[in-house]
This record gives sequence, C-alpha cells and structure tokens, in this order.
Amino acid sequence: DAIGAAIERARKSGKPSLIACKTVDGYYVEDCQLLSEGPTGSMMGRAVLAAAWQFRVRPARVNGREQFGSWVRIRIDYTIRKAPR
Repeated sequence: DAIGAAIERARKSGKPSLIACKTVDGYYVEDCQLLSEGPTGSMMGRAVLAAAWQFRVRPARVNGREQFGSWVRIRIDYTIRKAPR
C-alpha cells in the first residue's frame, strides 16, 4: 500500500522528521511547525504535523513547576513491524 511504501522509504533514508510544538494544558501540543523531514520532499513531515494533535508531551520544568506554553522538539523515527498473527 502507498502508506507502507512511504514509511519504508522514510525508514531507509535514515532521516527522521523533526517538529517543534508549543505545550498546552493536558500535556497536548499546538502550533506545531515542521523543522525537517526525511527523506526530503517525502511529505512524511506533513503526516507528522497532521498527527501531532494527539501527541502527549510533558513540558519543561523550572523549580519543579511545569512550564506549559514552552516549546519542545519532537523527533519521529520510522520503523515497520509486522503485526503478530
């Protein structure tokens, strides 16, 4: 299938996608921006951005207090595994 083929190309490139997002209450992210994608031009970065709404991320802490509104980088590495039967 096309999705599996795209993931396989991304995995073989050895280059992850990297996004930056602002942390918000509930450990979610918003305002994500694509920093890089692998392989370049593969549109995998676009797919990562589309999925980012469901990522749960802990923000930075200062003196033990979570800093919601801080920015984080999220790196996505690609692997393919066969589902157990």
